[in-house]
Amino acid sequence: MRLLKTCTCCIIALTIAGLALPQDTGDLPVVNAVRTTQPIVVDGNLDEPVWATDAEWYGQFSLLGKPDLKASVQTRFKVAFDDENIYLAAVLDEPHMDKLKETATQRDRHIHRDDCLEIMLDPQGERTEYFHFAVNSLGTLYDAELRQGGHVRSVEWDCPWEAKVSKQDSSWIVETRLPVVYLGLTDASTGDWALNVTRERQADERELSSFTDALGGFHQPARYAVLKLPDADFARFLWQIEPPFEATVLPRDGKLIYEAKTHITNQTGRFWFLSIAPGLQKSVKHETGPRVHTGLDAGQGRQVAFSVPLPETGKQTLQIRLLDRRNPARILAVKTLPLQLTYSPITIDVTSPCYRQTIYATQQLSAIEADIHLAMTPAEMAGSQVRAALLQADKNIAASTPLKAETICHISVPVPTLADGTYTLAVSVTKADQVLHEARTEIAKVPPPPNGHEWRLDENNVLLHNGEPYFIYGWFSGTADDLADPDLPYTATQSYGAHWYDSEKVRRDMLDQIAQSGGFITTYPYPTPRMMDKDDWQRPLNDEEKTALRQRIAELKDHPGLWAWYLADEPELTPALPQRMREIYEIIRDEDPYHPQLLLNDTIAGIAKYAGSSDIFIPDPYPLFVEAGMRPHPSTRRPSSCGPATRPAAAAKAS
Repeated sequence: MRLLKTCTCCIIALTIAGLALPQDTGDLPVVNAVRTTQPIVVDGNLDEPVWATDAEWYGQFSLLGKPDLKASVQTRFKVAFDDENIYLAAVLDEPHMDKLKETATQRDRHIHRDDCLEIMLDPQGERTEYFHFAVNSLGTLYDAELRQGGHVRSVEWDCPWEAKVSKQDSSWIVETRLPVVYLGLTDASTGDWALNVTRERQADERELSSFTDALGGFHQPARYAVLKLPDADFARFLWQIEPPFEATVLPRDGKLIYEAKTHITNQTGRFWFLSIAPGLQKSVKHETGPRVHTGLDAGQGRQVAFSVPLPETGKQTLQIRLLDRRNPARILAVKTLPLQLTYSPITIDVTSPCYRQTIYATQQLSAIEADIHLAMTPAEMAGSQVRAALLQADKNIAASTPLKAETICHISVPVPTLADGTYTLAVSVTKADQVLHEARTEIAKVPPPPNGHEWRLDENNVLLHNGEPYFIYGWFSGTADDLADPDLPYTATQSYGAHWYDSEKVRRDMLDQIAQSGGFITTYPYPTPRMMDKDDWQRPLNDEEKTALRQRIAELKDHPGLWAWYLADEPELTPALPQRMREIYEIIRDEDPYHPQLLLNDTIAGIAKYAGSSDIFIPDPYPLFVEAGMRPHPSTRRPSSCGPATRPAAAAKAS
């Protein structure tokens, strides 16, 4: 099975109406952090000398959306640092201490609905990627990593930061410690950083306030203050650790082992003897792999292979730590990534038919082909053979030639003309006529579509309409009139609104008009807005939702104006539960084999997170503009195509 189909180009409608960005950092407030040479105990008491005398208080918080109005209840903070940590202390005035809203007790869950303090910290000072920390008045923590100017959020990122709260008669106090080694420092971190501190007040009367001017929301890194760290030396933390690649799960000595590679670059400016310490954690279970020892000079990069025993299959957290080999207690860098790890001795990747493992009426196949990936011990592999057969109701229709067992085997099963129906591709590994492992997957053969419109992808990810390449050209929320205009080249549009209406209205006011214009549309498949509710988005489908979704697809799938289903917009921002997205995809795929499904993501990590949950993944770039910066062409309000015209394109959101 092909788990990932990625569209190779996109249509972007860009309207530049002017960006409310400061001309330069000289227009921004400045926060001066103070170096502390004495230990700071994070207990919420602020009794260390650096808080009492040295550091400057910063306050005068203004209201969100009203930067000219000061908050009626104020907040003030100080910043300090040492060789390994950033410290922030804050005093939050509160005349109604008995009315503090403090309900969240679980990390990373709904803290922003309580009285809370938030910290946005960008160690690079480039204002595109930063970290978001929050703590409510109970001391419950939240942290996340944000990218693309704050548009993309990963709450899976966790940092062992500390925050302690103490309560006074008319205020509550927060004291925090942020370990620098977890902040992904780069060579850009040697200059000024960016910082903002915000507050969500719920007691008595809701009031949102910010240290820096905040017009539309708190996540505007271009407006964050300049954080100065005089004489700070964090050079030893400047490392680049790439996400793992060439990863696999294998049995070894009675255990499952996760093996992968990473690439490490030394940006510290000096040579280091290193120990690379990999680890995997699932819930409370934790496994560490053997340390890998190496040395890297300034500017040097190296590929490193590592392995870790699996505590369990399923969702894991991978942590790669770089240690000073001469002093292993000194951590130089940490990379933390969420993984979904499973094990199968046989994995079947059907390459023909490549799309949904389905043979369509416009396809003429002489063979079923697949790459067989074997995760077996060398002893099992020696002398074994791989066999494949196509079955229907357990009756053998065709078989492949036996092959020598290797890590990857390509099998081909010649097939006669097949009737419409469901078949089984069975693959086995045998040795001396004994079956060691076996795996099966379904192959479908479908009739021509009843409405005469067959949409699918070919082996090169080219979009086909009734077997012929078709170029989708359009944008989100385009109208039927635009598609019907002979002077405009548009062929398709995207609607966000179908889930607000019943099927009859969607057909009459949306699909019918688009079809009459000669174009096509992709739209949400959901029968009600509730199915996209933020809280429901984070749990599996229930039986009622499954039934309603099947009915909705049955009511709309035969319409000639439909070309694809749009499953979600930026699901990693919610974040949507991957299991839920996969369930939605599979229900629609089973009910409607003739229309692809689309998923829009902001990141490659998001695409990987929802692999297997869509046919086409749309990378949604948010361009970040620099005033007076160079550009190859003038900005335009017209859509423009990116990529070769022979490739399928999916509409991308206007930014």
